Amino acid sequence: MPNIPVSSLYVIMGVTNFGNFHKVIAKIWNTYDKADFKKWEIIATKNGDISKTKSSKEQLEHIQKKLKIDVNQYLVDCHKTNCKNELVNKQANIIKTLTRGISTEASNKEEIEKMKNDITRLVKDNTNTTFGNKHENSAISKFEKETKIKVINQQKRFNNLIDTNNGIEWRIVGVVDGFTETGEIVEIKNRVSNISKNPILRNYEKPQIMTYMWLSNSKNGYLVENYKVKGNDEIRIIPVQYQEDYFEKDVVPAISKFIKFFNMFIKSDSMKELVIRGEDKLIYNEYIEFIQFKAI
Repeated sequence: MPNIPVSSLYVIMGVTNFGNFHKVIAKIWNTYDKADFKKWEIIATKNGDISKTKSSKEQLEHIQKKLKIDVNQYLVDCHKTNCKNELVNKQANIIKTLTRGISTEASNKEEIEKMKNDITRLVKDNTNTTFGNKHENSAISKFEKETKIKVINQQKRFNNLIDTNNGIEWRIVGVVDGFTETGEIVEIKNRVSNISKNPILRNYEKPQIMTYMWLSNSKNGYLVENYKVKGNDEIRIIPVQYQEDYFEKDVVPAISKFIKFFNMFIKSDSMKELVIRGEDKLIYNEYIEFIQFKAI
């Protein structure tokens, strides 16, 4: 059965993309028809390439092998860092080391630029994710200390039926960072860049926390921005109130349109190829055009 991650709703709703649409499609495709998904991933390897739906770790391993450059120890050191500035510096060194070998593999300026962009994206994705996961517990502790509010339930999972289409159950899945003792949502966002001056809920983070509040029948929550500098946590707490009928009026219609698009996608070899090749802009543009002009 296909699963829609709560964390991907901002992409599905067309709020913004950050180059993630092909990854969102890939995750859902894998839950919808694992055999078909794996078949297309295997096809990508026939020309010595790798599917862009693979994890950043797997793609980086492929690039290292292709360039004959080993940066695994640098990545391990990067994963161990507790300071944002140190993280950024180590990321830059890894990217620089890998890009030195590009000219021997790329045949033209356009291909060189594409490989540089791929390397930069993959290194940051791989190390930023690890950095963020490591510091969620410390952010919870800091939140409890500053607010005097106890977080009693962490990492609660949701797996809820959201729609049935052509006899297939579509489910919405996700993990909430925490619940307070009074049932309020606590969602942690680890910032690698500086915390913005304005303490507001970002438009692309609104679908996630609002949906978690709806799923848990909670009217209030907190988005906790966590910024790690020189081993210390700096946090900012943004109180959030549930927007009446947000899920019913904003999320549900967007999911319904996405399902219609996905039903078209799953029958299209050309669109599947775009996802496997990581042609995010092309497949996302097709999606936006579909939900704006074709989905009824």
